[in-house]
Amino acid sequence: MEEAIDVSLSKLTDSDIAAMVTYLQTIPPRRSSGFAAMAKPASRSPVQGPAPGTPGARLFANACVGCHAWNGSGALVGEAQLTGNRAVNDRTAANAALMVLNGTGRPDQIRRYMPSFRDSYSDTEIAAVVNYVTARYGGTPSTLTAAKVAALRAE
Repeated sequence: MEEAIDVSLSKLTDSDIAAMVTYLQTIPPRRSSGFAAMAKPASRSPVQGPAPGTPGARLFANACVGCHAWNGSGALVGEAQLTGNRAVNDRTAANAALMVLNGTGRPDQIRRYMPSFRDSYSDTEIAAVVNYVTARYGGTPSTLTAAKVAALRAE
């Protein structure tokens, strides 16, 4: 989405934006029961929650907890909050895996920056940490596989 905003949507004229708003307001809302219930904040303790000794928990402790915090509230900025996040509550975990693979933002930005772990972790490791995150901070744990991560990596 960031690329769409930076390369395309940021170049829209005021009249284009007004036309899009007018169009979007004509579309009726649709309810979906397909979304998982949002989870409440997790415990501040790393030993409470899903299997603290698992590979996913170890990866989270080593690479993620500094920004996201053990309770998922975001240690540094609100954008790092995991609880109540749609990607973390998505049963497919595809967006969460893509976030881990690709990161978001740019290193020169002060806020909203998450590095890419594409070159740092294997498909198995990324699946493990994403499954840990959805189990600890989401409403429904995911069962993301290394094969699905490989497919997302190849896209």
